[in-house]
Amino acid sequence: MARLLNLETSEEVKNIIEAGYVLKPHGIRGKLKVKIYDEFVSFFKNIPVFIDNKKYTCESIKVVPNDIFIMALKEVKNRDMSEDLSGKKLFIESEVYEKQVELQPDDFTQESILGMEVWTHQGLFLGKVSNTFKTDFSDYIETDNGHIIPFMKRYIIEISVENNRIDIQWEEDDED
Repeated sequence: MARLLNLETSEEVKNIIEAGYVLKPHGIRGKLKVKIYDEFVSFFKNIPVFIDNKKYTCESIKVVPNDIFIMALKEVKNRDMSEDLSGKKLFIESEVYEKQVELQPDDFTQESILGMEVWTHQGLFLGKVSNTFKTDFSDYIETDNGHIIPFMKRYIIEISVENNRIDIQWEEDDED
């Protein structure tokens, strides 16, 4: 099954991709509780991290229960500094990601599917992919015509990078 990797590109700093987000401060020395998307967990230590378009260095990272991590950033020295980062998205350089992760043939980044045409199995054009987003339940693609399609095996028939096209199994009542 095709997998949509959560690689949202920052609007202001190019060549970085979203890897997670800061939940809240942890302790008084500036550590952060963070949620890191699965595909990024293995290579965070000693790499540049971007939060609010500012570059930080990850000094340490350790896992705690519930898929949460405690991260220490070299530049964040106290709780006040860490509180300012609460709720912010966490990005890494796309080059670091590409060096660390071997993409499979059925892995797609947001960047690779934006602008692709979306067609139903019945030949109905639903628009071009204008956005992708993630919820706790699934990843979704959104077309410029307002259609929101779950990025799940049940709906995705084929993704053709060569033809710039996504074919989906879609019925009228799927929008309800």
